[in-house]
Amino acid sequence: MKRLDLDVKVRYYTRHNKSYQGDSPIMIRLYVQGERASLGQVGYSIQPCYLVNNKVVASAPKSEEINQALQDVECRIQLLAEQLNAKGTLSLPNLREALSPSRPTDYTLVGVYRTLLDESAEQYRVGNITSATLRWYNYQMTLLQGYLRHQYGKDDLPLSAVQKDELSTYELYLKGEKNYTHNTAVKVLRFLKKAMERAVEDELLMRVPFPKVVLRTQPTDRGFLDDDDLERLRLVELTNPKLLLVRDAFLFSCYTGLSYADISRLVRDNIISMHGQSWVVLRRKKTGVLSTIPLMSVAVHILTPYLSQATSTECRIFPLCTNPYVNQQLKEIQRLSGVKRVLTYHLARHTFATLALTKGVSLDTVGSVLGHSCLSTTRIYARVLPMKVSEEMRCLDNRLQEECVTN
Repeated sequence: MKRLDLDVKVRYYTRHNKSYQGDSPIMIRLYVQGERASLGQVGYSIQPCYLVNNKVVASAPKSEEINQALQDVECRIQLLAEQLNAKGTLSLPNLREALSPSRPTDYTLVGVYRTLLDESAEQYRVGNITSATLRWYNYQMTLLQGYLRHQYGKDDLPLSAVQKDELSTYELYLKGEKNYTHNTAVKVLRFLKKAMERAVEDELLMRVPFPKVVLRTQPTDRGFLDDDDLERLRLVELTNPKLLLVRDAFLFSCYTGLSYADISRLVRDNIISMHGQSWVVLRRKKTGVLSTIPLMSVAVHILTPYLSQATSTECRIFPLCTNPYVNQQLKEIQRLSGVKRVLTYHLARHTFATLALTKGVSLDTVGSVLGHSCLSTTRIYARVLPMKVSEEMRCLDNRLQEECVTN
């Protein structure tokens, strides 16, 4: 920490701790006469291990450029502090205002959201989050400003104006105006709470207005297709090649547990032969967990014609369009097949998990096929169907009858 004249000190730090491997924004904290405040980002990002004793080590990329920028910031602070001291008005609020007269958004709700979104963009750039996650984060800004216009008639709100009942009124807006389910609304509210916690962390607020609120999701029926539904999908006659591709890819996912993100990038190199059986081997896009999936005969039957059409090892086996477009096509397939449950692509993954567990496949095996990193995720699918209850009770009845005959 470098000490300046007039009891003014500056400390640089990174957003993440020293063990973080990616680039992290360099932040600045200002101390004046024993008081402190965060000034936000300096404008550079580095690996946290490169920032030592308030400067960037020489071995870091662009170390000279960054250190010069940090030194310039300190010089500017020194100059402004001397000017305020000469007027007899040196204080932390006055120095902070002199440094950031054109950054009012740093003290507003939208300003904090922008900080989080900027960091999310950096996380996407280094590969820590997917494009879908980044889009979801960016959509939070759209939702927030829609709520602010509806509730307050403005596009932004000072942090000091955020009240303890803000989560409740935002929830009413999400469920009433946007028609969101409880669980979707909770995901949005968690982002708002995260923003307020961040404002406290950056010393823009003293405390979170709603510290004791716990945002819990509710258990949901994830839905699945039964054997009759799968048979209807297999037998429906489709003359449109696009619908045929979507139907076959969907059924292939029902028998392998592959998500849309994974099956849409499946290539010939992901199909291998091992122990006399065909396998899908790929690393899941969402979690990075390696999935090794032995293919059942029905899955091989679906796969074979598409595998022969893939002209190279890097050619996609199921060249699907975007997920929303595929889900639209699934609605048409649903209508033609007579399946009553609304079809979405993720339903295929639920179908595989539920039917596999119901038909006796172990929880560990299903979790491995699905690429789950934690079995608690797999247990969500461990439901007991009436057919399974009937089958097992019939087995118990037969066993009791055999014991009676024996005795």
